[in-house]
Amino acid sequence: MKLNDTLYVSDLDRTLLKDDQTLSEETTSYLVNAAKKGLNFTYATARSLASSGFVLKGLELQLPVILYNGAQIYCPKKEAYIHSSYMESGVYSKLLKQLIGDGLNPIVHSLDEDDKLRVYFQTVTYESMVKWINSRLKNGDDRFRVTIDFSEIETSKVISLVMTGPYEQLREYEQQLSAEPTISHVLSEDVYCEGHYLLEISHMDANKGFAVEKLRDHLGLENIVSFGDNNNDLPMFKKSTRSLAVCNAKEPVQNAASGVIGHHNEDAVISYIKEVCHENLESR
Repeated sequence: MKLNDTLYVSDLDRTLLKDDQTLSEETTSYLVNAAKKGLNFTYATARSLASSGFVLKGLELQLPVILYNGAQIYCPKKEAYIHSSYMESGVYSKLLKQLIGDGLNPIVHSLDEDDKLRVYFQTVTYESMVKWINSRLKNGDDRFRVTIDFSEIETSKVISLVMTGPYEQLREYEQQLSAEPTISHVLSEDVYCEGHYLLEISHMDANKGFAVEKLRDHLGLENIVSFGDNNNDLPMFKKSTRSLAVCNAKEPVQNAASGVIGHHNEDAVISYIKEVCHENLESR
């Protein structure tokens, strides 16, 4: 694969980021310099622009980035979203009513009337949710809103429904969702809270596979090389010319990958890119 016709796309948490949710100095300096020499690099994450903006800024990325597992693609040059996939209003309303009726505490990610990102929830019930909210709040994230009944949400602008809970309970819901053709869903373990699970529900096109193909075509490139560690990376792997799982990835993710590289805490993504792109980058 040639450097100028290949898109390199990395997941963030436990793939490009270290355990403390930061970029290493080596990763930052290398990618900034490599991009100036023609490396087409970006990221695809379950995070929002608010919580991944430090990566966008630190790497000085010029290419669009994939957010919310593919529900949004944001272009830093235009400072605008160039793609968004929202849940169908009727499907969202039906699922929300069912979840609340079953005693679960859904988290709703959506845009408000001013098109600002908001995260609505009624109460905090699990340790993983507490950790997640606190980690965002300490970095100045102002998306969070406590709601009584979710009635303030514009149902046509819902990005995702997220639930936390025991694996068995969420697995049961996941199986029920398979009959709904307008949505996509991912059940995965919380990477920062072992033993806690997340079930994320969104529009059928809101997955990393759809988004990475859309971005590749938007940029006029031919190949995709992707890096990941968790179940939400599997759709991206399926659409990639070559897919690499870090060695700390979940076993199904490693099995689905074209190859397995080093540990995320050891700059595995950068090590791989250096190895395969060294000659092309050095000659520029």
